Amino acid sequence: MQEHPRVHLDLYTDSAAEQAAEAARLISLGAERVDWDLYSTSPDFIVLADTERKRFCIVNKDHRELSEPPQSCCCQAEISLTPIPRL
Repeated sequence: MQEHPRVHLDLYTDSAAEQAAEAARLISLGAERVDWDLYSTSPDFIVLADTERKRFCIVNKDHRELSEPPQSCCCQAEISLTPIPRL
């Protein structure tokens, strides 16, 4: 497992409560919380690893951080995926 992976999956939630609930749900399914060494003092993301130790983040879109510049997610390169509409 890469210590600081550059590319991974981000899951977005609309609130801190939804973020916490989704993290708990995924942990109950076998994911593990990662002790991330680059968390800011008030991060908008939670880093988890799946059962194959691949990391992913749950990002709270509603997070407001006043004391630090925004930090979205733990990776160094962000890729945004747009869902393809169903026909």
